[in-house]
Amino acid sequence: MAEAAAQPVMARWSPAFRRFYAAQSVSSLGGALSRFALPLLVYQMTGSAMQLAVITAAQYLPYLCFGLLIGAWVDRLDRRRLMLLADLLRAPLLLSLPLLWHAGMLALWWVYLTAFLVSAFGILFNAAEFAALPALVPRALLARANGRIQASYALMNVLGPILGGVVQGSVALPLLFVAHALCCLVSAWSVATIRIDRAGRGAGAGAGILGEIGAGLRYVWRDPVLRAVSLLLAGLNFLTGSVSAQLVLFSKEVLRASDMQLGVLLAAGSVGAALFALAAQWCIRRVAPGHLILLTVGLHGLTLVGFAASASFWLSVALWGATNGLVVLCGIAARLLRQASVPNELLGRVITVAEVLAWSAIPFGTLLGAALLRQPSQVVALYMGIGAAVMLLAGAFSLSPLGRKQLITQEVC
Repeated sequence: MAEAAAQPVMARWSPAFRRFYAAQSVSSLGGALSRFALPLLVYQMTGSAMQLAVITAAQYLPYLCFGLLIGAWVDRLDRRRLMLLADLLRAPLLLSLPLLWHAGMLALWWVYLTAFLVSAFGILFNAAEFAALPALVPRALLARANGRIQASYALMNVLGPILGGVVQGSVALPLLFVAHALCCLVSAWSVATIRIDRAGRGAGAGAGILGEIGAGLRYVWRDPVLRAVSLLLAGLNFLTGSVSAQLVLFSKEVLRASDMQLGVLLAAGSVGAALFALAAQWCIRRVAPGHLILLTVGLHGLTLVGFAASASFWLSVALWGATNGLVVLCGIAARLLRQASVPNELLGRVITVAEVLAWSAIPFGTLLGAALLRQPSQVVALYMGIGAAVMLLAGAFSLSPLGRKQLITQEVC
């Protein structure tokens, strides 16, 4: 027993998890390229703060439209095949953007629709990934596996903006979507080699798709911890949606950043996310996940205020890295809470219920933030107000079960 414990951690990762990890990493790189390219493409086409909010909203509305249905599918169907399907459907949609651009037929409405559909299939991939992970790693490695996946996601988001900034200077911006499509195909090939046990039919089974969705909703709402996490993250995303949506505007109007500097800023956020993700297990061993969620949310608000007040590009880069890292650490703690406490056959529904509550708030927050921007210079005041509101939100939820309980035992940390 002691000898087994002394073996390197990577020796205990199964081949299936390694392929799963590779697929997630490649898919994340493609997604990072698109997230860099989409707002720049819309900004080049319109130059409008409202249209930047719309493209952001288009990528989050699928949670509201399809999230609950996707969760039920993930608990009903083969999760590997769902991830494969999501990759194969995203590729042709992404390829349509450069093809239409080359033909001189790329319309703004098609950019929005493509972003909406690609996001919907991304939700399907991510929900199946979340639900499949506990079947691929031992329970004792669950926190570490989550941290590594989030670190990989963050590191790919470092490469994405840097590559995007370099490539965008020598080729047309829509061609970056070709790279994302190729990443989806590589990810699909990796996923096709993995075997994942199907989930058993759990609560709501036999009651039809609506009955199964209802079972997931009831499970989240009746559990005081899961309910508090979901409501907190919904409030956080509503408040901070405009921060990401208006980052291009902030960097151009306030920081006077070039496209390359914008890539550096986005990459710094991903570096911070990767570093905090790799430190997640260390943090969770020392701070109860519920307390860690509250702490990271409060510090996130504080760093946003500092980011808005900074007049230095490089100080802004450091603060942007910190604020993104805190968000990722919060997400890992929330993810572990759900995976460790929810039966496997309900994981798909629980994560999509949580994501519908959390991510559906972003479109409303981004549109409200854009409506409050009467002129570009007001983006500083908007960011500072958001940061202050986030700190108040953390204080309010410190009175919830998140602030009162030690929620995860040592065995999953």
